[in-house]
Amino acid sequence: MSTLQATIEWTDHDDQTVEREITVVYDYYKATRGKCDSCGGVRNAGAPLEPDEPAHVDITSVLLDEQEILDELSPLQVERLEGKCLENESND
Repeated sequence: MSTLQATIEWTDHDDQTVEREITVVYDYYKATRGKCDSCGGVRNAGAPLEPDEPAHVDITSVLLDEQEILDELSPLQVERLEGKCLENESND
């Protein structure tokens, strides 16, 4: 499990959009190569049997002032946070 500190645009109780600091908790999965058939006795040299899987993250929690807000985020906000998490992992 990894964490990331990020900033998002958040609509407060007065319907004003403000930038807020959040904590994103996520699981990171490295890219994996799909299995391939053998070719001429060489393992994994033949045709692909499974597709490659790109690296991806699964966001498990987003905290704003220690309160869970993941269910309140739009799909676009979640997608952007996933991108930031992947970027954070590639920088490590």
